[in-house]
Amino acid sequence: MPKSRTIPINPEAIQQIGERIRTARALADLTRPDLEKIHKIKATTIAKWEQGTAMPSFKSIHQLVHALKAHSVFCTVEWLLYGRGQETYILDHPTPAFMHESLGQTFNQADSEFDADILLMQEIHNFKRLYTNGVVCLVNDDAMSPQFAMGDYVGGIKLPEEQVEKAINKTCIIELADGRKKLRQVIAGRRQGFYNLCGTNTRAQMQPTIIMDVELKWAAPVIWHRFMT
Repeated sequence: MPKSRTIPINPEAIQQIGERIRTARALADLTRPDLEKIHKIKATTIAKWEQGTAMPSFKSIHQLVHALKAHSVFCTVEWLLYGRGQETYILDHPTPAFMHESLGQTFNQADSEFDADILLMQEIHNFKRLYTNGVVCLVNDDAMSPQFAMGDYVGGIKLPEEQVEKAINKTCIIELADGRKKLRQVIAGRRQGFYNLCGTNTRAQMQPTIIMDVELKWAAPVIWHRFMT
C-alpha cells in the first residue's frame, strides 16, 4: 500500500465509508452473519463499520473486497475508503459506465495496487462490449483447480437453454435452475435435457465435485481467463 495513502479519521468520512460498505454488502445479497460464517469477518465488527462507530484497517478492507468478489460483486479498496474510482457493481449484470478519460489512461506506478483493479474492470468492460451475450464470473471454489484457481476471473459467451448441448465436454460457466452459478465441465446426463457437472480437482475442499442430472438455464463455454494469483 503506498505510504501516501491514509485512512480517513474524521467522523463524516467514517460515516460515508460505512454507507459504502453497507451498499456493497447489499449488492452481494449478504447478511452480516453470512460474512461471518463464510468469510470469518465478525458480524459485530461489520455492524460497527456500517454504523460509523469503528474504522476498518487496510487489512480488513482488503479482506472485505476479496469476500465480495467471491459473490460476484466488484469493488475496490479505493472506492470503499475514499469514494474514488469505479463504484461497486455486480459482475453478472450490465457493464458499468466508465468515464472516458479513464480508458487508455497511463497509470502512475505508485498506485499500482489500485491500477490493477481498474485495469481488470476495463478488461471485463471490453469483453462484455465485444460479446453481446458475454458473461464474466469469479471462480469461487477449487473444483476446477489447478487450471482455474479461486479468485481467478473467467468469461464466456452464453448459450441459451435450447443450445446448451453445444457446451457438452467443455469447461463452462453455468447457471442452475435455482440461480446458482458455477464453473464446471459439462457432460451429457442420463436423460435428455439433463447434464452432469464435473470438477477436475479430486481433492477439492467443496464436495461433491460432480453434480448429476441437473437442468441448466444457460451455459457459457470459457474463452477468457484472467489469472489472479
